[in-house]
Amino acid sequence: MKYIMFQNGSFVVWSDDSICHSEMADRMDKVDSYPISAGFVKYDGTGDVECYGKSLTLKIESQDRDTVILNNYLKRGAERNG
Repeated sequence: MKYIMFQNGSFVVWSDDSICHSEMADRMDKVDSYPISAGFVKYDGTGDVECYGKSLTLKIESQDRDTVILNNYLKRGAERNG
């Protein structure tokens, strides 16, 4: 899976490998926001995900905080769905 984190705190994750990072960023059309990190997401087998790598089309890399942000989001969703 691929992902992009935006300056305004939003993010997108998708699994269609035919869509490159720059195309997805254009599709998101974030007003007053721009991509600040991007890369790939993998499931680590323990219930968490890991963000890694970089986007060649956006020319930005993943950041350690991306893993924390995405895992926190997934855990909040799991808690809500009980």
